Amino acid sequence: LESNLEKAKEELQDLELAAGSETFSPTNALSLKSSINVGSHITKVGDAIAAASPLYQSSGIAREVTFNLPAGDQGMVSVGDSVTVKLPTDEEINAVVRFVDAVVSELGNGSKVIEVILDVVDAENTETYDEAPVDILVTSEVSKNVLYVPVNALVALAEGGYAVEVLTGENKEYIAVEIGVFTDGFVEIIGNIQEGQEVIVPR
Repeated sequence: LESNLEKAKEELQDLELAAGSETFSPTNALSLKSSINVGSHITKVGDAIAAASPLYQSSGIAREVTFNLPAGDQGMVSVGDSVTVKLPTDEEINAVVRFVDAVVSELGNGSKVIEVILDVVDAENTETYDEAPVDILVTSEVSKNVLYVPVNALVALAEGGYAVEVLTGENKEYIAVEIGVFTDGFVEIIGNIQEGQEVIVPR
């Protein structure tokens, strides 16, 4: 009976080892809220290890985008803002601003910029890229139910302000307008003009 009991204990111990079970102190473990990639070890045999010293290189598995924003446009983005990232395939994905540097850096060409880091929300759509050039689309202002024309339809008036040249039948006339939001080569116009009127756009 004793021999059977010892054998059973040995088999149980083997099963526990195979399952990788182990008891350890909380000070010997690190709990993270998200997954990481663990790289090569940093320390060498004999190195003195202080509390909170890194032992291995690590990096997050989340996708991020880093870009330089002209220093004058710093107010356009804040941490937590939603932005759009346009991939080389012209596909657009969502991202969130994680970091906006408070320090202005100067590039080799003399331009002053601040670093901005985005966390990509739709990370599965970027799995084919390690690095890639992208466009960042930031919405600074939203206007709804507006009239808009190509920017080059605007005509500068001698007395100041702008107008657009409108075609009515065979007649042409200039109508003064106020301008609003610009986006993608178009501009919002406000004035005595109606939706559907033909506006002449110089080539």
